[in-house]
Amino acid sequence: MAFGGTPDKQDVFQVFGATLRSPDRLLYPRPEETDQAVTAVFSSLRRRSDHTNITLADGAFDVPHDGHEWMVRHTRALGAAASLIARSIEPTPDMVRNMLISPDVITAITVDADHKVAHVKSGFAEKGGVQRPIYPWQARADRVAGYTFETAPASGLYVPTTDLVTVEGDHVHRGTALESFVSLAIFLAERDLLDNVVINKEHSAALTQATEAGLNPIIINPDDIPFGLNPQTDRPWSSSDLIRRAQGEPVPHPITSPLD
Repeated sequence: MAFGGTPDKQDVFQVFGATLRSPDRLLYPRPEETDQAVTAVFSSLRRRSDHTNITLADGAFDVPHDGHEWMVRHTRALGAAASLIARSIEPTPDMVRNMLISPDVITAITVDADHKVAHVKSGFAEKGGVQRPIYPWQARADRVAGYTFETAPASGLYVPTTDLVTVEGDHVHRGTALESFVSLAIFLAERDLLDNVVINKEHSAALTQATEAGLNPIIINPDDIPFGLNPQTDRPWSSSDLIRRAQGEPVPHPITSPLD
């Protein structure tokens, strides 16, 4: 049935496609195809221009909040700055802003596999004390791939913040490039398919491994410079806090308004 008649999801699929994101922006290959697929996809990104600068960062991105999107924006800005520095150009805020939409700037994000999130977060009180993940990988990856930013203030034009979202930490990928975030970074660096590695300071094991591998990681610590606070708690955004809130934990400001 065409639009205007009985609602039909197939009509919507015909207009937008049947997936939230273009499949070529998400990579979750079969184990036997992993290394070949990773090489092919990142080689294609490298060929996007003559001066591509590829930045890789990682996260679980479970239970969405503003901090996740700001972290990905921060990663893209760091990549844009690195691209300028590589050409001996001072990365002023204006120059970085202009560089964000350049085809030279490539931002790739690994989203932790369900298997990994379950292993490192399930049942721990500091992680909400419940079985994790709350959202399956596909939903988390679709969300990260859907992050956008405005090309210029008040332009009304938006572009994706990420160029590629892939996975790390699924047990089926053991022994491949996607076994872990660091193994992927090493794999890419050995093939000249990576320029910058961004790691959250709290991921100490990955930080140590990346440093020992000579990847010279860029360290960020959102807790030191939070981009915003949860108005209900007056604390930096936290997935674990949101889980506890959903379980009934009281907060100082349960009802808020942007006008507060």
